[in-house]
Amino acid sequence: MDARKELDERESADAEQDATTAPTTWASVEETTRALRRDMYAAQRKALVEARNAGELDDEVMRGELEHLDYEEAATAFDRGAT
Repeated sequence: MDARKELDERESADAEQDATTAPTTWASVEETTRALRRDMYAAQRKALVEARNAGELDDEVMRGELEHLDYEEAATAFDRGAT
């Protein structure tokens, strides 16, 4: 098989895969972004609590960081018009 034909077949296969796995509407892109942000905030909160429980982080510092995350999450929700 010549290189050009092989490249064309790979590009075609990649395009088919992208079409089946990528969000197809703007609404689905927004929902995916929201879900990723929720997961990110949850992971950050969990890491802060684990660091506090392991004695790596003072309780007061953890509470301040959790408050910062709350404000950040609320601001991003407000910017998107979500409630």
